[in-house]
Amino acid sequence: RIAAGGRSTCGLTASGDILCWGNSSVAQIGAPTGPFVNLTVGAEHACATRGDESSVCWGSTSWSGAPDPVGATTLPIGQYRQVAVANTTGCQLDVEGHVSCWGGRPVEPPASVFRQISVSEEHACGVLSDSTGACWCAPGDYACEVPAWMGPLAQVAVTNDNVCWLGTGGNIQCSRGADYPPPG
Repeated sequence: RIAAGGRSTCGLTASGDILCWGNSSVAQIGAPTGPFVNLTVGAEHACATRGDESSVCWGSTSWSGAPDPVGATTLPIGQYRQVAVANTTGCQLDVEGHVSCWGGRPVEPPASVFRQISVSEEHACGVLSDSTGACWCAPGDYACEVPAWMGPLAQVAVTNDNVCWLGTGGNIQCSRGADYPPPG
């Protein structure tokens, strides 16, 4: 698995180690020792989840209020299925499917049960346990519209300008953010 952020890229090896390269101005390429099962990279920090469902972040800690740079920072105690980060924003999905976010996110996630999440500085979305989608965004953000006609959803990928949904049948639908409203 490979994950790219604003200034660095990291790869998750078959043995669960993480190798990172790129700009390390705030130690974002100094990954802690694994093994890990999941990886996400933001602009100046990265996070990973271990097999025991604990998570750790490294690089810039501007999202946590701690001084930069700091080595590895453990996320709040709990078990996490997934961590997703953007520039100064991050969200974690716990093993029960609940989402909590930190950093620059101005809007709280809905109190729903999720299977998968994706975040950007502009908005965040996730696939719910019933295979529908939900987003949490600033008012008027066109990217937060979940296409209802797609049917069951398998995955979502979010950038600052787009949200793309993958249906269980392989169909893909992308919507564009407030800077690129849909035609019509």
